[in-house]
Amino acid sequence: MPVLSPEQMKTYLVDAFSRNTPAYLSGPYHLLASFETFNRDGTPNGEGSIEKYFAAPGRVKVTTRFGSGSMTTYYVRDQVLYTNSGFDGTIMTYFANEFLLDFLPPPQGIIGRKLETSSVGVGDATLNCGTFQFYLEPPRSPYPSAPKEMFCVSNATHDLVLRRTLAFTIEYKGFAPFLGRSIAREIVASEDGVVRCRIHIAQLDEAKLDDSALTPLPSASPLSPGPEWRSTSAAELTPKRGATGTSGVPVTGLALISSTGTVKDYEPLYAPSPEIAARVAGAVKHWKYAPIVRQGEPVETILSIHVLFGS
Repeated sequence: MPVLSPEQMKTYLVDAFSRNTPAYLSGPYHLLASFETFNRDGTPNGEGSIEKYFAAPGRVKVTTRFGSGSMTTYYVRDQVLYTNSGFDGTIMTYFANEFLLDFLPPPQGIIGRKLETSSVGVGDATLNCGTFQFYLEPPRSPYPSAPKEMFCVSNATHDLVLRRTLAFTIEYKGFAPFLGRSIAREIVASEDGVVRCRIHIAQLDEAKLDDSALTPLPSASPLSPGPEWRSTSAAELTPKRGATGTSGVPVTGLALISSTGTVKDYEPLYAPSPEIAARVAGAVKHWKYAPIVRQGEPVETILSIHVLFGS
């Protein structure tokens, strides 16, 4: 199978992103998707739904439901605001939103500077793949270098069908036309061969939402739960109880911090072995943070955790 040149692969990816990702839909539209999440051993971990109304750039409403709770995020011009009903999600709940809605291409500069291409056979299909390293600066010793992500385009259909991140392999299936694009109706994210999240788009149409429904409540927080660079300060990143050590092998993961400062969920991203990942996960779940407060109210957020195991 011939391997495309970096310039050829760049052209494939730019075209695939413009045709296959919801971020490029011009709207207005209404999307309703259901999702299932699973534990690392494959057992079920809850079901939910994601509903999105897109009126125009900067006028978006997304409601995520999980169990008996819900979280509604409003995108108002350059602001992100949210409300919730005691939303009790997991890290995979937030990943479901990312897999479905935040599937954005790497910056053009990275495409030009740092691109490795390959050709991969999956069953009877041939995929043309491009791999990017998102951060080019040297790693912060002793932590590993920045992760790479792979994006693969079907040689037959030119659809963007596969993405590989540090932790997940994400497959996009069942493409169907909508507003001049081709959107996957099923998304499956796996980790080490185990399905962790399965998403099905149940409805996608050109319905509109009136202006009043797109207006956030006065009590809405100025930031939605998310990674630390969006939602927390250096002081908020530091646990009140739980040490990271000064020597040992690096382990990284994501922790979901509750509104009371407890670690309610943890997902390992990198560790030298499954045993070390499990031991660090067991320790991190006992850490305690000061509650993170927005608009006078404690909120839930996701933090990146870096641990030196063995100190």
